[in-house]
Amino acid sequence: MDWTEDLEFGHPVIDRQHREIAALTVTLRELLRENQAPSLLVPALTEYCRLISDHFALERGLMEQLPQKKYAGHVGAHAGRHSEMVAFVQRAIEDLSAGQDSASVAAGFPVVFDKLLHNIVFDDAELSRLLIAEKILLSDHG
Repeated sequence: MDWTEDLEFGHPVIDRQHREIAALTVTLRELLRENQAPSLLVPALTEYCRLISDHFALERGLMEQLPQKKYAGHVGAHAGRHSEMVAFVQRAIEDLSAGQDSASVAAGFPVVFDKLLHNIVFDDAELSRLLIAEKILLSDHG
């Protein structure tokens, strides 16, 4: 995932986390493409899982500040996609640690990477719009 300023959320911590996740995604893509040994993949995936878990926890905290009745659909769907991504990475770590070969674990990661990009481009952009509308997050544009 190549990071561009167009993907900026407007929240300094979230933007930093997005950049860190994007950078590690590039590294993981390369490791997975090269079919690296589990001894190299597990630490990288563990760090990835930590980064996305921390990031998603921060976003959940922001979503909890939204009026829940009004935005239940967005909050539920957004948080659900977070949980799916974390669970996938956790399973990959467990599978590699249990001896599964790297190639079979790597097969599902393009989907996870696409889901993460979708999360940033669509879900987080919508979250940003909602937080600005509710005056929880100030707009950089006025």
